[in-house]
Amino acid sequence: MIPAENTSVIEASHEKEADMDKALYSSSLANRLIMPIALAAMTALTPACKKSETDNTPGITLPEREKNDMWDADKEYFRKVENGQFSKKEYQKRLKKLPNGETIFEDIGALTFYQVEKGDSIAGIREKLSKYKRFSYLKTLSKAKIKSFNVPQKSLKPGMLIPIPLDEEDRSMSDVQFAHYCNDAIDEMAEDSRYGDMIQKIIKKTSKKEILRIMLAIAKQESGGKPIGQFELHRWEPHQSAFSFSLFHVLMRGAGMKARQNLDMTEGQLYHPKNAAKLFLAFLCEKSRRGTSCNPERFFPLMDHLNSFARFYNGAAWRRFNPHYTRHLKKYYLQAKKVVGGGKAKKLEKVQRRSHSHVRSVCKKVNGKYCTLAPKRYLTTKRLLEKAEKSNVPGAKQLKDHYCRRIKYLLEGQRKGKFMRPRGNWTRTYRRRKNYIRRKCDR
Repeated sequence: MIPAENTSVIEASHEKEADMDKALYSSSLANRLIMPIALAAMTALTPACKKSETDNTPGITLPEREKNDMWDADKEYFRKVENGQFSKKEYQKRLKKLPNGETIFEDIGALTFYQVEKGDSIAGIREKLSKYKRFSYLKTLSKAKIKSFNVPQKSLKPGMLIPIPLDEEDRSMSDVQFAHYCNDAIDEMAEDSRYGDMIQKIIKKTSKKEILRIMLAIAKQESGGKPIGQFELHRWEPHQSAFSFSLFHVLMRGAGMKARQNLDMTEGQLYHPKNAAKLFLAFLCEKSRRGTSCNPERFFPLMDHLNSFARFYNGAAWRRFNPHYTRHLKKYYLQAKKVVGGGKAKKLEKVQRRSHSHVRSVCKKVNGKYCTLAPKRYLTTKRLLEKAEKSNVPGAKQLKDHYCRRIKYLLEGQRKGKFMRPRGNWTRTYRRRKNYIRRKCDR
């Protein structure tokens, strides 16, 4: 997007498919005649079955693809932009003045940049842009940096282009939707002239199913949990004085910048989830380079290399800035196995979604505007549990069971020191609370 230094683009093409074709068709005439007959006989004997849209790889079963109007409509996301850099003519065409004099840069797709003016502040920028209909959502957008403008005031400089946050509803998607985009990305990257061999090495060492689970887990970690895309698709990295982009928040310096340029993508194109997945794989390859060798497969299976991957992906000081990174990654990986797994994945996803939705609707009937399914305090959860127990609303028993699971989780967290304990004699308090839970929930 922003003019960068010229880098040479190495064009390489692999002749694998042609070689395979020669091998396949070098068989004898007899084999050529027999094979079609044998295949026809097998087809006749095999019962007809409807092939899922995602059954393009043996051993992978994904729930049915869900349509996403935000990302599926604009084909410009997949246009090749040489070296990820617009021509001078197109760059000037995309640089526009708003009626009140503000300058914006419209990248491909949903990403738009604001050009910082002298004396600007984040609050001032938000106020100026929210006057326009297309940016009116900025008035109510969360002010949390991870969901909004996340550039500190001291880093703002006149002429600097900063990304304008998207509406949270627009950028969010389900695990199933993202898994399909990753599935498509892996297929395309395995055939890529530059990265294909390295991606196939990873697939050979672990499996495509495992790569999907890992990508889903990392994206959820970068999004702080469900839904994927909950946090902004760009982030200012203060220690690097640069932005990171995409659902994987890949830094636009060094290996990240090279990966984007090799894929011929602009920053705006990285917002698309399939392109984000391709960038992640390319970044993994680029950052794994040691001279002429490249072995990104060394991190797989990921569950056996969590600490080394955390250091590789987040830097040597990852424990200081994000000490729970590996624990969260493992948690999200286990969740991803429910989406990318066996034939029960589709059913499991639907049942979980329906069950959670039903409990929430019961909660609203019982607790009104004070409804919460994830209270953070033990005493609050206890009060909600007792209210659900006394309620005559249909489904209140399920709500009570939900709070029982929650209160057990909170007490166990206090016991392990994960959550703050109450003052006083902890042993006595723990025993009393344990007996209360046994009396209310285990009978």
